[in-house]
Amino acid sequence: MRPFVLVYGTQKPSVAAFLRHTATQEALRWWLVANGTTQVLPDTEVTDSIAANRNLVLYGGPKENLVSRRIAPGLPVQTRNGSLFLDGRDLGDSLAAIFVYPNPLNPDRMVLVRMGTDDEQTRLSSFWGLVGSGTGIPDFVVFDRRVRRYGWAGVRAAGFFGPDWKLDPGSAFIERQHHKWR
Repeated sequence: MRPFVLVYGTQKPSVAAFLRHTATQEALRWWLVANGTTQVLPDTEVTDSIAANRNLVLYGGPKENLVSRRIAPGLPVQTRNGSLFLDGRDLGDSLAAIFVYPNPLNPDRMVLVRMGTDDEQTRLSSFWGLVGSGTGIPDFVVFDRRVRRYGWAGVRAAGFFGPDWKLDPGSAFIERQHHKWR
C-alpha cells in the first residue's frame, strides 16, 4: 500500500533489454489492470533516497542489477558460482527465483526480486505474473524451466517466511532431490 518503483538491471548487456521490457510490461499491466501508475527506472538512476524510501521491484540479480548487488548480502536468496541458495541451502543450478523481503536499506520498505542463475533463468524469473485481481504467491518461489510446461510441478522451493522474516520450515516446501532437466 506504499509507492513502489520497478528497477531493471543494466549491467549485463545479454539480458538488459529483456529486463527493461519486462519492467515496462509490468508497469503497463499495473496501469491497465489495477488503474495505477509507477515509475520504471534503470538501476543506474536509483538514488539512495529512492532505494531506501520506496518499495522496490528489482529485475535481475546481483550480476544484472546494481541495486540487487548492493543489497544482496542482506537477502535470503543468493546466487554463487552458478547455483542458487535459499537461507544458505544450495538448491542447485539452472534456477530462477522470485521473492519478497524487507529492504536491507530500510526494513520498513520491501523488495521483490526476480533473478536467475544464468541469462536463461533470469528471463524465466518473469514467469509468474503479479498484477491482477486475487493474485498471490508465496514469499519465495524457486523454480526451473519445467514451470513453462507443468506450472507448479516445476517449483523446487516455495513458502513463507516467519514473522521474524526467517525461513519457516513449517511454512515451506523445499524439494529434497532434484533432477537435471536440460
